[in-house]
Amino acid sequence: MAPTGDLGTGIALDQANARQLHVDLREVDERLRAMVEAYLENPSAIDSCFLNGTNRAVDVKATITEAYRIMKTRVYAEDSLLRADNDVWEAFEEQKEEFVGFYRSALKALEIYREVLQAYNLVQREAVREPQRGEIERLRQDKRAHVEERDACIDAVSDFQGKFSAMITILYILD
Repeated sequence: MAPTGDLGTGIALDQANARQLHVDLREVDERLRAMVEAYLENPSAIDSCFLNGTNRAVDVKATITEAYRIMKTRVYAEDSLLRADNDVWEAFEEQKEEFVGFYRSALKALEIYREVLQAYNLVQREAVREPQRGEIERLRQDKRAHVEERDACIDAVSDFQGKFSAMITILYILD
């Protein structure tokens, strides 16, 4: 039989690790939620992530990837603390494929939008001169394509954030 001190230390360590996991998940969720709210309020705000994405606090791709990595390495890991509670573990396990689908969809939308934004900005720089007759419609179509792709990107990021937030809600309840 193991000494009581060792058992107590192990339990305390598990509880500390579980609390830290909850804190880390909540922090990422709050950052994602703030980003989505900012993008819904002002859709062009997402452009700054691509135009000057040096600040990790506003880098949506890095935040989405961080959420995925936490889920992969700490929630779905072989030694995950969540496996101790069968109901919680089953709930997470049932949603794993859907979560990965939302993650991949968000990354794909971000990648596509980055390319569209770069192309749109290039076209805009070239269109600095005064538009010629008939170019107004082309400019309108370019802007429409740009805005539609941005909206699709924001929707994908919002869907990922919603799924992530819904999945970790059970952990908030257990806190």
